[in-house]
Amino acid sequence: MTVRVLIADRHPVIREGLARLLSEARDVHVVGIAETDSEVVRQATQTRCHVLVIDMAVAGLSGIDVARRLRILRPMPRVLVFSASGTSQSVQFALQAGAYGYVLRTAPISELMHAIRAVAEGRRYASRDLPKSQHKDFLAGRVRRTPLERLSERERQVLRLVVDGGTSVTIALKLSLSPKTVETYRSRAMRKLAVRGIPELVKFCIGHGIAPL
Repeated sequence: MTVRVLIADRHPVIREGLARLLSEARDVHVVGIAETDSEVVRQATQTRCHVLVIDMAVAGLSGIDVARRLRILRPMPRVLVFSASGTSQSVQFALQAGAYGYVLRTAPISELMHAIRAVAEGRRYASRDLPKSQHKDFLAGRVRRTPLERLSERERQVLRLVVDGGTSVTIALKLSLSPKTVETYRSRAMRKLAVRGIPELVKFCIGHGIAPL
């Protein structure tokens, strides 16, 4: 079986590098690369990929929000998160979104290849370098409640753009909202998460996989 893989990452070097490395395998066919949430959804629909290798944060939405959107596709691509974060919060967030695989960016390409094949066959895979408790949770599909469950998709989207350095005005332009609406989403999300101020928000978001490291 040839595994059809779609790669989604906000960094061009990683997208293109992974595509070249994965294409060297006889049983893997890279059907596309994407940078934004809309590109991921469009290409996943068009290419009917078997596995989506995705960063925790792609431009527009967090990678996990994108994974949730793909659940309606038939056949549904299996999601393999490729992340720099190995925190319990990040792993739990991936589990809640239905991810089958979780590989750290520090892993060798051979491990990523092995994970892709496992996920394509419907088996869970967790990076060997994950802390023991996170590794066990992921393989068992053990979902624990996290504060991020309280947020709407739009609130997570606004928070990630805030952490990326966006102002109310620039975020409003990007999302076709008014600056006041952006501020409302941001304030509501911060209240739900019980954080005060942007520095605390940045720390929280990175720890929970909602923003890139």
